[in-house]
Amino acid sequence: MTPELHPGMKEYNRIFKECNHIYHDIALKLGLSDSGFDILYALCTLGDGCLQKDICDITLLSKQTIHSSVKKLVRDGYLFLKSGRGRDMHIFLTPAGKALTNEKIAPAIQIENLTFTDMTEAEQAELNNTIIGLEDWIETREDMNDSLDQFLVLVKKYVEI
Repeated sequence: MTPELHPGMKEYNRIFKECNHIYHDIALKLGLSDSGFDILYALCTLGDGCLQKDICDITLLSKQTIHSSVKKLVRDGYLFLKSGRGRDMHIFLTPAGKALTNEKIAPAIQIENLTFTDMTEAEQAELNNTIIGLEDWIETREDMNDSLDQFLVLVKKYVEI
C-alpha cells in the first residue's frame, strides 16, 4: 500500500525541491558540485578563517562531504587552508575564490535577502515559525522512525519486500 501524501505536504515538497533545483542549476553553471556551492555560500556568510565544523553546522552536510569538497575547492584554486590550534584547519578564499563568490554567490544571497525583505515582518515571522514547527514535528517522530526501521528489518526476515 502506498501512503497518500497530504496535498499541503505535496506543495511544500514541490517548493522545497524547486528551491533546491535553483541552487543546483547555479552550482552547475559555476562548474561546482552542490556541496562546493554550499561551502562557498557558507564562507560568504561565515567569513574567511572558519572551520570545517562551522560549515557542517550551517550547511548540515556531513564532515566527509565537507572534507572532500574542501579538498576539491583547494585543488581548483578557490580555497586554501591554514593550520590552527590542534588539528583545526581554517578555511580561506583565494583571490580566485573571492572573485567567484563576489561575482556569482553574493548576488544569490542578495536576491534571497530582497525576497525575504519584500515580506512584512509578520510574514517573515510566520514563514520562520512554520518551518521551525515542521522541523520540530519531524524531530519528535525520530523515535517512531527508529522503531519503524527496526520493524522493517524484522519484516524483511520473513517477507520479501
